[in-house]
Amino acid sequence: MLLAGNPDDLNAKVPQAVNLNAFPTTFIVGRDGRVRAVHAGFPSPGSGEFYARAEHEVTELVERLLAEKESRQ
Repeated sequence: MLLAGNPDDLNAKVPQAVNLNAFPTTFIVGRDGRVRAVHAGFPSPGSGEFYARAEHEVTELVERLLAEKESRQ
């Protein structure tokens, strides 16, 4: 869960959210605290192969990010 503070602070703290108009929108954050990917919307299981492909891509990304070593800042 990402808490940017006050809603008015969102665009300054998370510039990837500018003009955000799709729900749900997922911000995937790496161990370094930076937004590594933004995924707008999500297909339902009823969309067949598109759903399976999206699920695979998101799972692969999350697993890759979890496998990264933690960076110390």
